[in-house]
Amino acid sequence: MSKHKRQRGNGTGTAYKRGRTWTARIVIAWENTISKNGKKYAKPIYRTKGGFRTKTEALEYIPTLKGTQGQSIKPINLKNIKLKAMWDGYQTTSMYKKLGKNTKSALMTAWNKLAQIHNHDIRTLSIKEMQDVIDTKAATFDPAKDMQAVLSHCYKWAMMQNPPLATINYARMLTMPENEPKETVPFNQNETDKLWGGYGNGDMVAALALLMIYSGMMPGELMIAEKAMINWDKQIITGAGLKTAYRKKTPIIIADFIVPVLRDICNHSKENRICWLKRDDFYVAFYEMTNRYDCRPELTPYSCRHSTATALALLGVSESIMMKIMRQKKITTTRRYIHIDVDKSIEAVNKMKAN
Repeated sequence: MSKHKRQRGNGTGTAYKRGRTWTARIVIAWENTISKNGKKYAKPIYRTKGGFRTKTEALEYIPTLKGTQGQSIKPINLKNIKLKAMWDGYQTTSMYKKLGKNTKSALMTAWNKLAQIHNHDIRTLSIKEMQDVIDTKAATFDPAKDMQAVLSHCYKWAMMQNPPLATINYARMLTMPENEPKETVPFNQNETDKLWGGYGNGDMVAALALLMIYSGMMPGELMIAEKAMINWDKQIITGAGLKTAYRKKTPIIIADFIVPVLRDICNHSKENRICWLKRDDFYVAFYEMTNRYDCRPELTPYSCRHSTATALALLGVSESIMMKIMRQKKITTTRRYIHIDVDKSIEAVNKMKAN
């Protein structure tokens, strides 16, 4: 008996054994290429599926390999193999449409930085070509990572085509600049005074920032906190905690002088939530507000929480109380929020206002 694999009719596929399981295989296209000795030949492009217990199971799967629900393999349109076509295709997917406005904007900026390879064939685009444009156009981690994400989305779209235009996501092999985490800085006294002045003139975004500064509330917690979670008598908000089980069950403490601020916020919001803004709109409004009062550009919504810990430390509040206000179980975690090396940030809860 011959030991060679039994051949089936042309285009009907075949099955062969790999280890203990069987693999189904069909030829989905032929690619003209050149051998090492310079001769031209047609190279088959395969589509495979392994892991079948028997040869019969592998052969029965071949119709599925030919195309979704028995559809025939579509020929490659040579006009649709460029990187630009892959990016255009990805933008039609539900994955892209679900992205937030800020994420889409960042990806589009990254796409524009890849302009010199927009018209490259996705099948022959090299890692070096991609790496060169990233090294040239992105000196730091974040923009480079966005460019890598765009290329990765292009490869994923190419792999979804029938037949696939790529079998490997080469974008994952690119080297990114070293990620140097930016230190979050707290608001200083002058900036906090400006927020109070803005709130006094009816700026309710400044009021939201003050609420976070004097409660240690995280931006995500502000987004989900509901008016019904407020216990006005006890001056606490319960049920808005995020990330850890301890923080979820520990109430957010509201200082005496922040109670009227919180009431004004709740009266302003027409929603069940304390904050009337959606996440993306809140971030836009926050940075517009800090720019309006000439605050440092490096301040972020998370700077509010760092301001809380720094203020408490500057006033010599005991670590056990600091942990309670910050809703953290480990003092090592709380210490990461303290920035004693900066100018005095804010006075502590209640004591600042008492002065």
